[in-house]
Amino acid sequence: MPADNGYFGGTIFHVGETVGAGFAYANNTTRTSNPRVVTFHVKGADGVTVTDLGKPYGDETAFGLVVINGELVADAYSPGAVPRRYDNASGKWRDVAHPGSGVPVDFIVIDGKMLWLYPAGTNLFYDRSAITGDPRWAGKQPYQVTYLHEKLYVHVDGGGASDYTYVCEWAPGRDAVSNCVEIPFNREAWPYTRFPASSGIGIADSSGNVKHLYDGTHQFDVLRAADHESWQVYSSLLYDDTLWMGHFPSGNLIEWSRLAPMSPAIGKQPASDAYGREAQSLGIHMGEIVVGMWPFGEIWSGKPGDEFALLTRVFPYPAVASGTEPFTAEALAAGQPYNALGQRIFGIANWREGIAVAATMKHPNHAVALNQLSEAERAPYGSVFLIQQDYELSCEIRGSGQMELAFVVTTTEMQIKKDGAVLCSQPIASSSLASLGGPITIGAGPWGGINGTISGVTIER
Repeated sequence: MPADNGYFGGTIFHVGETVGAGFAYANNTTRTSNPRVVTFHVKGADGVTVTDLGKPYGDETAFGLVVINGELVADAYSPGAVPRRYDNASGKWRDVAHPGSGVPVDFIVIDGKMLWLYPAGTNLFYDRSAITGDPRWAGKQPYQVTYLHEKLYVHVDGGGASDYTYVCEWAPGRDAVSNCVEIPFNREAWPYTRFPASSGIGIADSSGNVKHLYDGTHQFDVLRAADHESWQVYSSLLYDDTLWMGHFPSGNLIEWSRLAPMSPAIGKQPASDAYGREAQSLGIHMGEIVVGMWPFGEIWSGKPGDEFALLTRVFPYPAVASGTEPFTAEALAAGQPYNALGQRIFGIANWREGIAVAATMKHPNHAVALNQLSEAERAPYGSVFLIQQDYELSCEIRGSGQMELAFVVTTTEMQIKKDGAVLCSQPIASSSLASLGGPITIGAGPWGGINGTISGVTIER
């Protein structure tokens, strides 16, 4: 296993559509997944269960999700709130301790530890240790950070007409960044998603700009420029070696390399519209892409080239209808925009025995509109739900170097092991399993090509 370099983890193995394991990479509205979380699935009866995990913040808060050290962590999109973790023992949400002063504006996970970004003072910390930044940041406000191939991409508010991206050399164990290159960013709108591209990083914003920042030349290539049309990208995901971006208003996926829409497009419920939807969040669940869809809080599942199917909807009210967003009359009665009570799946994270999803409203600025709803109608807003199918299991793989990973299915249990020790497990009913036979593919599949070297494989059936 190579050192965590921020890049896609990739597929370990898969057997057709029934069994597989790999490391997913997704970026959902600024929140990057933990690239060291491995997911193992075995298809069974395909029953779907939904469990309410409570609310990390208030009903009005939008937040992303990421898994760190086995814990589910929520990160508020709005400033002024610290990340919160789900305490497995108590079932309560608690603040995540962080090392700097003030409230962090961003964080990413590198080898199971958090790299924190603050808007002022000492801007960077890795775990509990301060990192000396570039002196040119003084008087400016950093607001986003990306890590790739021992380089930090720090986006900084320039306080004037231009923002800047600083590309700096750094890796865990170093107490300072070095050799930073300052690049004018010309931010026209908020960059919703950023992700590793073929070289450097891709960035897409809320005005329809899609840009590629190349690593070697440190130049921005504008793949798509804002044209005053409603065209936005909210999320990104690597699936089977293709980078996809979640799009508004089509509610479809857009291929990064060609800006081409996926065909066939993601479907819709019969009573809803095919337009005015946004693929807010993306993930991989049971070997397929899952898409969190605005405006009715739906979750769709499928593979490119096939028809997607509705997996579930975590908001039971109101009924899906054409030509409207949820609770339009109630939002207008509160003096808010007609779509203020639209229902987002703001984040998706592979966690324990399924996927955790963040169910939120449009924006906390419209919180007063929630007062127009009944208790039952309001209940899902701001909640986290765990969605499970038979059977999926996820846990974090720490460290680097030579290691042995084992993915085990017995008549009563499935397990993920590292060097002989069980990292995580869950009970199963073997009578419900699909046939596990078939040819096995190593190092390629739904999660993309493996980032590392598989030196040997043992298969026991």
